[in-house]
Parts: sequence; C-alpha cells; structure tokens
Amino acid sequence: MQNTNVYTQHNTENQNKPNIRAVAVVYICMFLEGAGSILIASTKASLMEHFGIGIASIGMVLTVYSLFCGLFPMLFGGLSDKYGRKIIISLGLVLFIIFYFLVPLTNIFSVLVLLTAVLGIGYCCVDPSAQAILFDSYKDATPKMPLVQLAFASGAVTAPILIGAIYDYNVSWKTAYIFYGTAFILLLIFVQTVTFPKTANKNTDAESSRTSAFSAEPKPLREGLGICIFMICSSLATGILSRWADVYMTEVFNYSNSSAVKILGIYQIGCIAGAVMNLYLSGKIHVTKLLIIYPFAAFFTMLGGIIIGSSFIFTIALFITGTVSGTLFSLSVGLMGQLFWKNTGAATGFISSSSGIGLALSSAITGKMIEVTNVVNVFILMLVLTAVSGFTGLIIRRMYLKLFK
Repeated sequence: MQNTNVYTQHNTENQNKPNIRAVAVVYICMFLEGAGSILIASTKASLMEHFGIGIASIGMVLTVYSLFCGLFPMLFGGLSDKYGRKIIISLGLVLFIIFYFLVPLTNIFSVLVLLTAVLGIGYCCVDPSAQAILFDSYKDATPKMPLVQLAFASGAVTAPILIGAIYDYNVSWKTAYIFYGTAFILLLIFVQTVTFPKTANKNTDAESSRTSAFSAEPKPLREGLGICIFMICSSLATGILSRWADVYMTEVFNYSNSSAVKILGIYQIGCIAGAVMNLYLSGKIHVTKLLIIYPFAAFFTMLGGIIIGSSFIFTIALFITGTVSGTLFSLSVGLMGQLFWKNTGAATGFISSSSGIGLALSSAITGKMIEVTNVVNVFILMLVLTAVSGFTGLIIRRMYLKLFK
C-alpha cells in the first residue's frame, strides 16, 4: 500500500487562483536576496581598503554572515507559520535596510561585523517565510521552485555587473549599497499592501480530516536529515565557487580586479540557465534523481576546468557548474516542502539553516586555508565536497523510494 496520500493532498483549500501580488513578493524577495548574497564578496577589495583590513578579516565577515544565515531560519520560518508571513518578512526587510544604509556610513570594522550579523538575521526572516508563500498558494509548489532559483540567481548576477561597472567608472562602492537599500525600502512598502494566503497549519476543513492520518504515517525524519546533510555539503562547495572564483582568476590567471569580479557573474548566469533548465525538466526527471546527477556533473566539469589550466576553459567550467549546482537549494526546498507540508515555513527554514551552516563552514575553513595554502587547494576541497554531495543524493533517493514504496 502506498503512503503518498498524506503528502499529496496538502493545501487543498488554496487550489483557486493564487494571489499574484503575494507570489510576486516571493520572487522580488529572492531577486534582492540574490544580489545581497554576493554583494559583500563582490566589494571585498573596496571593503578591505575602506576598513583597513586583510583577506582573513573579509573571510571572517563572510563567516559571520553565513553563520547568522544558518542560525535562525527554522525559528523565523516557524514563527511565520504561526503569526503569518507578512510580519516576519517585514521585520527581515527592515533589517536589510539597516545594513545597506549603515555600512557606507561607518569605517569601524567591529560595526561592519555587527551589521553583517543583522543582515544574516534579516535573511533568516525573509528567505523561509517568502518561499513558504508558494506552498500556501499552490497545491503542488515543487514545480515553482526553479523560478525561485531563477529569481535568486538573476539578482546575484546584478551585483558583480554593478560592482564591475563601479570599478570601471571610478564610482564609489557605497553607491551599490545605497541602491539596494532603496530597493528594499520600496519592497517593504509594497509588502504592506499585499494580502497573503492562509498558512497551511491555519487551514481547518481538509486539514482536520487528515491530521489523524498523518499521525499514523511514518515521519520522514531520516529523509529530512539526509536532505539537510546534502544541503550542507553542496553549500560548502558552492560557497567556495561564489567566494573564491575571482581570487582564483587573479592568482592563477593574473586577471585584474574588475575582470575577476565579473567572473562571479558568469557563475550566476550559469545558475540562471540551470533554473531555466529545471523548469523544462520539472515533471520529466524526479527531483531525487537530479540530486544525484547535478553534483556529479559539477564534479567532472570543474575537475576538467582545473586540470586543463586555461582561463577560458575554467570560465566555461564555472558557467556549466553554475548551471547544474545552482538549483540544488531550490530542489531541496521543494522536496522538504513536499515531505513536511504542514509546517512549510519551518521546513524551508531547516534547509536555509543547513545552507547557512554550509556557507559559514565554507567561509571559516577556506578563510584559514587561503592564508596557509594556495587557492588551487581550496578548489580541490570543493571537488571533494561536490562528490560527497552526489553520494548523499544516492542515499536520499533510496530512502525516498522506500518511503513511497
């Protein structure tokens, strides 16, 4: 007897046409989050000069950001399940605004670290709460998750392009922070005008009729834990790519600062291509198969890019790796939302926490490595982590098939 019914009958009260304005909030949040996720890394040369710090201190800033991104998503996602999406998203947007407007006004490093922690907490508020809106709005939100990655990656592309243009035209780096801060103010105003759908655990009719059925079903805790381990490993690997690809280009291929920063945009464009590819593959290849295929594709692509030793080949490898690895987060969120449909805010928050932990470990480990070894060894570590992700994906698929046999 199959036990898929409890996972496929959720959100039956929200099968009508979704609130387009609420769904728009999701994608706008993801777009601006994507820009913010890469902004510190893109401006690290300017931050080092402005605050009078070295590369190790920038590594610490990135670690603090990733650590706080990983600490509280489950907490704030759960609060959005209980108290509603709007209030938690609004809180996060206010914290974003504080970060973007205060960083250009200070030259004290400890204040920068504090503001980076504020930025991380803002992420914890916005990310799981916004993504959970999709599960509130659609009977099956999994096919919508590639669009989340598309929005996030599109936003992440704008930061390197903007910073590259700033360096080219000798405009202050502070302009980028003020620009994104203003965008978050406009988004905060828009959010206040939107009526959001009810959260899943506030639905009453079909919800009450299936609560006893759910309690009789085996809880997918092992599967959830496997997905989180997968997310930590893959985030460790992608963290290396997004934070050290420009350093690789400067140290190995003698690229200029401006040209190297633009390479980060190549990776993010790959992520956009991957999101588009996922839209096509959605429903054709099961998500658990993609959790196996994508990491191994990234492994062999980057291995070739490193071994051949050509800047052009490495750039192509970076693009292809972005294509296959950039969607792993949204795939994991979609799978968790399917397994834990009753508390989607907390479930998506759990994935965000895992991702944040992986990114924090990535910054901490590689920040120390870069001081004592070269950037090539850092990328070798990335290859190992990518392979581990692929083998973890194999285990997740086996557990998933047993759960639904």
